[in-house]
Amino acid sequence: CTTCPPGFYCLQVSVSYVDTVCPAGHYCLLGTKSPYQFPCPPGSFNSYNGSSSSAACLDCPAGQYCDGQGLENPAGDCSPGWYCTGQSSSPKPQPIVDYCNASHCSCPAGNYTGGKCWPGTFCPIGSSYPMSCTPGRYCGDYELSSPSGLCLEGYFCSGGNKVANPGNGQCPPGHYCENGTAVPSPCPTGHFSPDYQNTDISLCQLCTPGSYCSGVGNPQPPGVCDAGYYCPGGQNVSAPIDYRCPRGHFCPPNSSVPLGCPSGTYQDEMGRWTCDDCPAGKYCDAFEAAILYSDSGHGVIMPADCPAGSYCPYGTQTATQYLCPVGTFSNKTGLTHERECTNCTGGHFCGSQ
Repeated sequence: CTTCPPGFYCLQVSVSYVDTVCPAGHYCLLGTKSPYQFPCPPGSFNSYNGSSSSAACLDCPAGQYCDGQGLENPAGDCSPGWYCTGQSSSPKPQPIVDYCNASHCSCPAGNYTGGKCWPGTFCPIGSSYPMSCTPGRYCGDYELSSPSGLCLEGYFCSGGNKVANPGNGQCPPGHYCENGTAVPSPCPTGHFSPDYQNTDISLCQLCTPGSYCSGVGNPQPPGVCDAGYYCPGGQNVSAPIDYRCPRGHFCPPNSSVPLGCPSGTYQDEMGRWTCDDCPAGKYCDAFEAAILYSDSGHGVIMPADCPAGSYCPYGTQTATQYLCPVGTFSNKTGLTHERECTNCTGGHFCGSQ
């Protein structure tokens, strides 16, 4: 008798091997006696007829399992919450020799075929390896097929998180974190926030009056308003064009409102940070200016001429602050000094100032 060749099997009393090709899921060595003598082992499969060695048995692909012997194709996908790295013989692979949890150590290639997903990961059906938990979500248990839920407001989950409120994921100052935040959202320009764990954009504060908040994500206002400008709350530049200091006012650095020039001073230009002293021969009365402009905080824009009967040295505050003394008079305006008052002429008397 002739030995049955590889790739075929020969039953007892066979007279030929041509019609007894080795079936799929198996291999037939030299002298094979039955079609099922050499099945592909668990964790492998073979889709082709006529295989002549064990090399024809292919490793079960990652994400699938091959349970039992003699499989023509993988039996199915790895179970939800589990992963199959290859050669898996179960939809829920169990540890074998020298196995260790892949989340805690690195194992030599080939000494495990998968396992259950660990906290911080999840495994949809057919997973070949655990997926890091989705940013904005957390995975708080073993055997998860999808994330447990959204990251809590006031926190952010950048990925791979095990809890909804990670200790290293507190929302930082200058930002806010709503439910399901993966990356903290910055407070918009013109705003700031010094607090941790903001949960909503409404907790971003308008920039402090007198300061400005340029850019986004400010934990504190980065600077104060420039001289010659004033900054109501919520400004994002140090010299807001719409808030140039008006005439009759002065605006030192850090101004939140324009300040009216006090009596004895005036300002006839915009964008100034000081007031000029009232010139000699003029007076600058802030009370009169307030009445004139119907604004109690308004200062003098243009100095007024010193009236007859008075003289007005440099910095005079009111029309009658400096009256010509007893025995003198003046019927002229714009006097600057007492000596410019005229002595009372003969035949007249000047009994009061």
